[in-house]
Amino acid sequence: TVRELADGVHWLTMPMPGGLSHIHLYLLRDTDGWWVIDTGLSNEETGNLWDEIFTNALGGVPVIGVICTHMHPDHIGQAAMITDRFRCPLYMTRAEYYQARSFANSGGGHYSTWLGQEFYERAGMPRNYLDELAKAFAQRTNDGMSMPSMPTGYERLTHGQVLSIGGNDWQVV
Repeated sequence: TVRELADGVHWLTMPMPGGLSHIHLYLLRDTDGWWVIDTGLSNEETGNLWDEIFTNALGGVPVIGVICTHMHPDHIGQAAMITDRFRCPLYMTRAEYYQARSFANSGGGHYSTWLGQEFYERAGMPRNYLDELAKAFAQRTNDGMSMPSMPTGYERLTHGQVLSIGGNDWQVV
């Protein structure tokens, strides 16, 4: 369900496995279309929910931009699907975008590559704990918690930048 919180600012939730149960996402109405703020997990259930939103809640108006606040799979999971579907840009900070791309390219298990293992072991993490993390994350992959495919490009957001969306100014922090 999409709820309007203020003029042009809409709130929705998407399901999450485990203790959190859901993630908060937002839609911002602009003069030419909608902005999606965070996207939910990269799984079939979330994709189907987005299809319902595109069909029923957006009033036939396209998505013109996707902003992902950070690189966690529940925030970027559907970014590629939405940007491909509407041929619109993804907006993220440089560090978050490239960290997400790096994790996606390593199959999401950055801690299980030899580079990751050496890094975490130098930082004092026991090898058996890394092995347990790998098992736990392999199990969560089935829930959509793995790193999704990322859009191949993005528009860089920078600290202090102001985006004018729907007659409101939104400052990047």
